[in-house]
Parts: sequence; C-alpha cells; structure tokens
Amino acid sequence: MSGPQTPGVVLLRLNFLWPLSFDAVEADAAFAAVKPEGAVLTAISYSPAALVAFFSDGSAAYREGGSYSCSPAQPLSAYLDPAQHPLCAVSAGSLHFVGLSTAGRVLSSKSRYGDKTLRCLDAGGEAVAAVAAGTWHALAVTEAGGLLAWAVEDSGEARAAVEAFAPVQQQQQQQQQQQQQRVSAPAEAAEAEAAHGAAAAAPPPAAVVEAVGELRRWAHPGLPAAAAAGGGGGGGGPRLRVSHASAGSVHSLLALSDGSVHVAGIKASQRFSRNMGISTIYARGVQQVRLPVRHGAVLLAEACGSSDTCCVATDAGVVCWGEDRSAYRWSEQGWSAEYRPAPRHLPGLDGVQLKQIALSSAYDMAAALAADGRIFLWCVALSEKGWPAAWLQPELAATAPGAISIAWSCKDLFVCMPAGSTARSVRLAPPRPEK
Repeated sequence: MSGPQTPGVVLLRLNFLWPLSFDAVEADAAFAAVKPEGAVLTAISYSPAALVAFFSDGSAAYREGGSYSCSPAQPLSAYLDPAQHPLCAVSAGSLHFVGLSTAGRVLSSKSRYGDKTLRCLDAGGEAVAAVAAGTWHALAVTEAGGLLAWAVEDSGEARAAVEAFAPVQQQQQQQQQQQQQRVSAPAEAAEAEAAHGAAAAAPPPAAVVEAVGELRRWAHPGLPAAAAAGGGGGGGGPRLRVSHASAGSVHSLLALSDGSVHVAGIKASQRFSRNMGISTIYARGVQQVRLPVRHGAVLLAEACGSSDTCCVATDAGVVCWGEDRSAYRWSEQGWSAEYRPAPRHLPGLDGVQLKQIALSSAYDMAAALAADGRIFLWCVALSEKGWPAAWLQPELAATAPGAISIAWSCKDLFVCMPAGSTARSVRLAPPRPEK
C-alpha cells in the first residue's frame, strides 16, 4: 500500500491464458496516456479492486479492475488529489478509495451514481499507520496496534461491514458512566441501586442508526485501544497488536500479533426468494478462524471481493478459504446463520519465502510472489463443479527475478520490476492443462 519509494520502475503485464496460465509478457502502456510529461513511474499500490500508479512528480493514476473487465487509466485526483493531500498510503475498494496523507489524516472518497464524495474520517486523535478500503467500509491500523473502522455509505452492506466493531462514542459514554459510579459517595449507594434496578426493568434502547463516517473500534480485550477505552485488557500484562488488516467488499480479515486470525462482515447466507429478492444474513461479531497449521505468526493476509475470499501466509504455511460452510438456526427473531469456514493448507508453498499474496475476483484466483521472483497461481475456490481439483493447488506460472511487487487488474497480472527490465526479464512456465 505504499506510495512513491523506488525511482524508475517498470510495469510488465502478464496476459492471462485459460486456465491459470499466462501466454505473453509485455510492457504495460495502460498508464502512458495519463503519465505527466517528464515524469516516470516510481511505484504501484495494489488493492484487489484497483491498481494505482505513482509518478515521480507526486501525482498518481488508477485503473479499476473488476472480475472480468477493467477501466482505462484515470488520474487519482478524481478521487484523492495528491497535490492537495500528499499521500503515503492508498487502498482501493470498488468505486471507493482510502488514503493516508502525510499529515496523518485518513481520507475516504466514495463514488455513487457518478458523484464522488471526499471525507476526512475522524480517527479519534489516534496516529494511523496503515489503511485498507472495502467497497462499503474503511479500516485503519493505529500506531498503537488498534483497529478503527468506518462505514462510508448509508446502506445495509455498509452497516453489516462495521456492525462487529463498537462505536467509540458509546464506549466513551460507558467509560464516563463507570467513572461516575466509582466516585459516587457512599450515601448515594441506595439511590444508585434503585436507579439501576429501574434501568434494568426498562425496555432496551432502540438500535443505533449507523452514521456515515462514525468512528468505530475493534473492542478486543487485548488491544491497547480497547483497554484505554475501558474495554478490558488491563492488569499490566502484555497487550496484543493488530498486525494485518485487509478488506473485501464487505468482509474484513484481521490478524493479531499472537498469530490469531479473525474475520468480520462475513456473508453467512445469501438466498433468493420470489417475494423478497436476495436476502442476506451476515455473521455477527468478530469471529476467530482456526487455521489447519501450527503457526506462531501471520506474515501476510489478504481479503478480496464479495465472495468472502481470504488468504493467510504464516510461518508454518499458507492457507486460504472462501464462501464455505454455514449452520442455520431458527428462533423467535427469525433465521440466523453461523459461519463455519474450512481453511485449506497449501503444502505446495511450504518452505517458500513469500513477498506478497494478491487475490483476484476473477475465478477466485490467487497469486503469490516469492522472494526469488517465482510467481505461483491457483484458485481459492472452484466456480464450476467440472473444474479439476488440481486448480486448487498452487503451481509455478512465471519467474520474474528481482520483482518488486505484483497486482491483479481483471484477469491479467502486473509485475513491478526494477528499472531496465524488459519483457524478456520474465520467464513463463508451460500452460496448465485444461483438464
């Protein structure tokens, strides 16, 4: 997600060949039309929904990439103007960009029906280290190791994306109430007890209406921000930190410094009925995902798209999963669904030192860039029943010695290479068999 870092890089495009292969390498000309005169490409910033290019004059351009089609390159100033807000990090959801300015501000720009709205999101005075954009929400990891979240639109999807995180205003009110109770005089104890009994007998308050841009925080008891807000985690013991945060369209993939992996905003059930159309049930709260490897640390974590795709690289192997299993329950409140993911271990990547994982919404594809330049390709899930199970396992697709980073745009894979690299710098592996 970093901005300009390396002067004079080369962007190469690997042309997708069905199935799970590449048949050509060429220098990419997608950003040539918007590159400022006299400027050079300095870096790319990858998110599953868009590819952002940074130039040596401080400007930037983006290219949105859906599952099977891409937009032409356009100046990033249509969403976030680097001249007005110099950026040190950018993340993109579909028609939504989040930027972290050099002044420490978190900026969110959302397009709806062609109208783009730029907001400076309130981070509660906390210093932000990294940002991630979903289609309907934004995430930020603070320098203290906490996690902040905002809804960027007033919609059911936006509410589902952030419902698992606690509104900071409510946390502060609860903390103030706790402080007031601690300093109450003993003479007021009876009165306070009576008031508490009356409150307990009163009906619960109405559901809070989600405000666009309202600051929320992951109230995990081990996180520093949660402890400071009265959410637990005190006692002077070691605190946890959020080590990775990635956002899909609605879901969030989170990793902590103890190696645990969590998800939120998961679509546990989606049904179609003739009378109600598409009905979606989202899993409530932040749910921990048990990985099938005995690991100690999470090295990489990437979420993608609307199918709840996730991929995690640990010090003991790589695992991935998508829309998996759900358990349904009926109560007086109606139907509910419990998310039961089934992460898969990828033994073909054991012992491979990885620099990056990149996910694509097209065919639920995943690519992994190794430190030695090898690029592996596989499917997180099989979209068709007739597809062979072998596609679920990574295989070598190309080798790009010295590769800096990779990025999907639609079905093609882009490789950021050192200055002076050419298409001959990348060696393609033989195509995969279709059956």
